[in-house]
Amino acid sequence: MKKTWMVALMLIQLPLFAQKNYKEALSMAQSKMKEKAYRDAVPLLDKAIQFKPKIAENYYLKGYCLAEQSKHEEAITTLDRAIQLDAKQWRYFKKRGDAYYNSKLYDKSLPDYTKAIDLEPSKKNDTLFQFRADTYMNLNKYQEAVDDYNKAIAINDRNRQLYFDRGYMYAKLGDKDKACPDYQKAYEMGFSNAKTEAFNMLQCDWAKPKVKDKDTRPVAISDVQVDPFTGAVFVSKGLTYEKYEIVPKNGGFVTSSVFGHDESFILKVEKPRGFNLNNTDAHVGVGFGVFQGETSLGEVENLFKDVGPIEAEMLNNLKITLSFPKPVDANSSFLLKARFYDQLSNAEILVDMPFTMGEKTAQSNNISVGTSVLGNGIHTKATSEISVGKVEFLMAGKNLGTNLKANQNYVLSLSEKKNLTNVVNYRYSFIDAQTGERVLSDGKKEVLAVAKGLKTDLPIKTPAKKGKYIVWLEVKESKNLEKIWTMTCPVVVE
Repeated sequence: MKKTWMVALMLIQLPLFAQKNYKEALSMAQSKMKEKAYRDAVPLLDKAIQFKPKIAENYYLKGYCLAEQSKHEEAITTLDRAIQLDAKQWRYFKKRGDAYYNSKLYDKSLPDYTKAIDLEPSKKNDTLFQFRADTYMNLNKYQEAVDDYNKAIAINDRNRQLYFDRGYMYAKLGDKDKACPDYQKAYEMGFSNAKTEAFNMLQCDWAKPKVKDKDTRPVAISDVQVDPFTGAVFVSKGLTYEKYEIVPKNGGFVTSSVFGHDESFILKVEKPRGFNLNNTDAHVGVGFGVFQGETSLGEVENLFKDVGPIEAEMLNNLKITLSFPKPVDANSSFLLKARFYDQLSNAEILVDMPFTMGEKTAQSNNISVGTSVLGNGIHTKATSEISVGKVEFLMAGKNLGTNLKANQNYVLSLSEKKNLTNVVNYRYSFIDAQTGERVLSDGKKEVLAVAKGLKTDLPIKTPAKKGKYIVWLEVKESKNLEKIWTMTCPVVVE
């Protein structure tokens, strides 16, 4: 008899033991969830499920933890089991809908959100309508999204995200009259991005930036630079930049002022600074024109007119992508004038580039660059590993340095050359270093090097006006026009 009672007692204690362990595992899991330690909660919930595998809530809690760890596929599988055991809980469908949504499976999240809305007893859960509206948005069902945002706002009119998203849906539907007030409401409730989007998408009147009165004071020229390859002159007035580039759109380097028709290239200045800010915004303008003599062939005042203000800290570069159609007269000379400017002042960067049209843009993927290696302020660029070790301005065989006399004939001597033959074509210009004006230029000439090929002597003439100049020189081999050596050099004409 005693043995029978002991067996009965053990049978009673085993369920009690399992019950205790189940409650402990579940309690610990719930504590971890409150701490948002979802990874630690999952094995505890697995333990609870082992003790009681038919309780739907435990699968829901595990699915919740998995979803919060972005393990959406595992969460969906676990929530499937919860719904199989109990298909009357709106929270189960809502959470599975979240997992589908975050997996971008919007066609599957939609019926789950709808089922959750149907099961939720209060019918006052704005989040459910908001999430279903977000799903409609991603399915490009804009009117359905608006309808759900309306329902969510009717329940909770303090949620600024609802106004912002409904405004976006109205914008996609082309209803500016309804979109603009929604964006404004979101902005007034603290959604700062709403103003920028309202202006960029719709140019809403309320969102137009208040522009300060333009500072009309004149701005002095602060810097003049000349690109060795193209001879383009960059004149800075109040604005500065880290560097400029003139490059083909398909990569590489433009190596001359010859451009093929319909071949795109990019004119860019990097990290422009000095804009007269409206709060933290820079009001940037970018324009250009192409001229043949005094005749304009086409001009654009401002490519950025529809862009709006740019945050100064985000302004990394300004660029123009250009291509020229085939001209009637292919032998004609043209002039590109570009302008990067501040709309709130007279500060600007001006670009002046004479060019000619050819069948193909002169370009290379391999260039060599020198800076001040031949003398103070001298910059060189070359293709085909051409180099020149010494540059001299000579008169009657005497080196005169870079202090030259006005209106005089000189010889510009290139010596210690590598990979540059004796017979070359050359062009040169004198650019006023104070104004950027192209004062005097000459070319194309063919000359024969002297002194047994050790140097190449190029006749040049100085301007009649005294002042500081930048000499630009382009040298091309007569038999291979893709072999180019270029130079800019500061001189003083006395």
